[in-house]
This record gives sequence, structure tokens and C-alpha cells, in this order.
Amino acid sequence: MSKLFIFGSTGDLVKRKVLPALHHVRGLEVYAIGRKQMEHEDYHEVYCPECENIFLKRLKYIQIDFSSIVESIKPYLEKDEVNYFYVSLPPDMIRGILESLSYLKEYKIKILVEKPFGSNLKEAELLFDFIKENNLEENVFLADHYIFKKNVLSLESSDYSNVKLVSLEKLGLEKRGYYDSVGALRDMVQSHFLNILFRLVPNIDLNNFKILDFKLGQYEEYVSELGDESKTETYVKLRVAFENLEVEFVTGKGFDKKESFLVLGKNSLDFGDDNSYVAMFHDFLNGDKKVFPTIENAIKSWKFIENVEQNKPSLDYYKKGSSASNFM
Repeated sequence: MSKLFIFGSTGDLVKRKVLPALHHVRGLEVYAIGRKQMEHEDYHEVYCPECENIFLKRLKYIQIDFSSIVESIKPYLEKDEVNYFYVSLPPDMIRGILESLSYLKEYKIKILVEKPFGSNLKEAELLFDFIKENNLEENVFLADHYIFKKNVLSLESSDYSNVKLVSLEKLGLEKRGYYDSVGALRDMVQSHFLNILFRLVPNIDLNNFKILDFKLGQYEEYVSELGDESKTETYVKLRVAFENLEVEFVTGKGFDKKESFLVLGKNSLDFGDDNSYVAMFHDFLNGDKKVFPTIENAIKSWKFIENVEQNKPSLDYYKKGSSASNFM
């Protein structure tokens, strides 16, 4: 039976999306890795409360010392089969995990790294250099569940003249303190939106663009929820002209309803609410890289974002629960 090891197993994303998706993957043992001391049953109760017993029997929790990752996980690894790793940790911890896993040269490994790949351009480039130096290019996959959504998978590249991507949500900060160091532009545009754009227009030149409209906002209750002062944007509306293509990105938190769709010319396509992590893990566990984002494109995305950030406007403010229709 194949084995998947999860770094970041006590995170919100793993609880909400990853474990429910893995529930549908047969023939897989899942090892949740963490620093906290707890029994398997305690982990099940907190992080997988609605999972069926048939899956819980395959879901185990391992407490490890992160200063000696290799020694901690070696007893669980398979010599004759591929060992799979899913890493959902802050960007500043990714390098350390990759360094540790690079020592497992006598084992077959595949590593799926959750977005973002680095927290800025320089960090992404250094990560890529490390991956190349340690011959891990074929073994590292970049996660992005958005491009595994059924409606996105159905899209084909073409000579589009205008594209609009929208993702507005009701949720606010929801105790996700890491968001304040990222913001809406880096959280959604750098990864999900640009990865979809690469799928639509594979050869797009992100270095050659003109900003036509740029608005940033923060919902008024954000600072009190965070418990600190902040100039982090919770809303972005960015319209950009590339060569022969105009693209508009709209994303944000704290609205009256969820809006999630893509406009291609005169046609609108809903992104859908399917748990696309199921499809993503299916391809990862089968070693199929066709749909996954490339590291080269992740670096191009960071260059674009950092160029855009040089033109950041001042923040506007809006009330939480504002009409999403007025912000699209």
C-alpha cells in the first residue's frame, strides 16, 4: 500500500480540503506529521471528525522532532515503493523540509508543495536553484487546486482578447493570521489566477504589460479581527493590458456572498465548488505532471506581482458584508 506523509497536518487547509479529498483515495496510508503530542484518535477527532472508519484506519498521526526529520520518518518509509510527501507549511519552512527530504537518496520520493512557492521572487529563485542542484526537479510538484477544478480542466488555450477572473468570498480573516503577511494580490493573483492564465495563454509574456486600473481595499473590521494595525489588502481589482490581451483580476474577502467565475470574451464560466483536491492528488499519486503548474511559471508570476506592486494605490475601505456585485 502506498504511503503519503503530510507536513502541516494540523493546518486549516488540511482539515477543510485535503483530508476530505484523501478520504476518496483507495490503497493509500496517510501519515499526519506534527510537533504536537497526540494519539491517532485525538487527531481523528479534531481534524477528521466526519471521516468514516474505513479511512480512519488508514490515517495515522506521527509526532516528530523537526530538527531530525529524516531520522524521525525513516522507520515508516517503504524501500521498494514511492513515498509521497505533501507539504502545506509557510514558505519560510519549505526549504528546510526539502533539504531534509533530499537526504533520502536511497528511497523513491515525490513531493507536492502547497502554494505559494516562496514568499517573493528571490526566495522562489533560491528554492528552484536548490531543487535543481539536488536533482529534485522531476520529484517536486507544485499544488494548485484551482486548475484542477472540472470547469478549468475543460478550458483550452486560444487567442483570447479579454479575460476576467473573479473570486470573492464571504469569509474574512477567520483566525488565519498568516494572511496578513500575504494579502489578496499575492494570495490569489500570484498563484491561482495566473496559473489559470498560463493554461489559457501558455506563451503569455508577463514582462510586457500596462496597468489600466488598480484598486486595493480592506474591509473595516479586518484590523479588529487581526488584533493589530495593518495595511494589508483584502480586496484587489487589477486590469492589465498585455500584447493583444486584456485581463482583469478581481478577488477579495468579507462580502455578502461568494462569487467565483471566469469570463472569456462574452462567455462566463463558474469555477464550481467541487473538491478539486481529489483530482489533484489523483494525478500526483500517479506521477502525472501535465496539469500541475511549473516552477518556471511560478517565478514568472512572482516577477509580474513584484512589478505590479511598484504601482500600488492607497487602500480604500469597505464594510464587511458589502455587496459583491458592487465590487466586480
